Amino acid sequence: MKKKYLVDDVDIVKKVLDENFGVPDFYPHKRKDTYVYKTEDAIYALEIYAKNLQGLFLLFLISDKEVTPIEELAFLKEVSDDVRYEKKYLKDFGNPLNYEFDVAEVFQKCDSVGLKRLDLHFTKGMSSISVFRVLLYRLNQLLKLKSEYDESLARDIANLYEISIKIFNKKAVKTLLKNLKNMQKKEEYFLDFDAFIRDETGFYRGKKADEVIYYFVRKSIYQNIQKANNATKKPTQEHYIQKIENLLHYFHMMFKEEEIEVIRLQIETFEIKE
Repeated sequence: MKKKYLVDDVDIVKKVLDENFGVPDFYPHKRKDTYVYKTEDAIYALEIYAKNLQGLFLLFLISDKEVTPIEELAFLKEVSDDVRYEKKYLKDFGNPLNYEFDVAEVFQKCDSVGLKRLDLHFTKGMSSISVFRVLLYRLNQLLKLKSEYDESLARDIANLYEISIKIFNKKAVKTLLKNLKNMQKKEEYFLDFDAFIRDETGFYRGKKADEVIYYFVRKSIYQNIQKANNATKKPTQEHYIQKIENLLHYFHMMFKEEEIEVIRLQIETFEIKE
């Protein structure tokens, strides 16, 4: 068993470990220093990162059986299941603390600007559910505030619902999608959406909620390219192409120019259906 915990104040945690377990084994490295504390039941490994990960501190708890940190460290946040703290993701995207954001604060910012322009900048390492919560909140807010129904904006929202169906609870997304297409129940739709998007209990989380947004979007783009290429009817093909365009529009800042050029080239080489 190996558990991973995020450390905010490394001096306090190291002091607790020193007082409880004595002098650790020290393993210096150019990318991180590791302090290892051995107990009868477990091993504590405190990693202090350097270079592009400077400011990141993780505590690993390793044991043959199920154990929890000592009482003095019970306050630490476990990140064992957070892919952003896996070695591969740290290497590709850096310290998650540098790109984490408070979703509720962004909601408040959206509310304060209303219909005025608000540029949303997403970086590669952000969690998919946080990004899609913000994006869907902003687009639905604009749809609600506009004096006339914006069919193009509603279509974009519908496409993003379909794309994010694995990020959120599938049943909830399908219900919202159905009600979005029936604006005779406008008030009911926005009430349901508000409860859905503001939920902090995790009830509406899907299996891809914590996937890094760059990987999720890239995979979605190529899945829709394949679907568009295999489509047998023009309206179906156009639907998938529109999804690709939506993804490129809202997430272009995460891709290199050459990546976007490759995607555009594949779209241009489609055999257009009649």
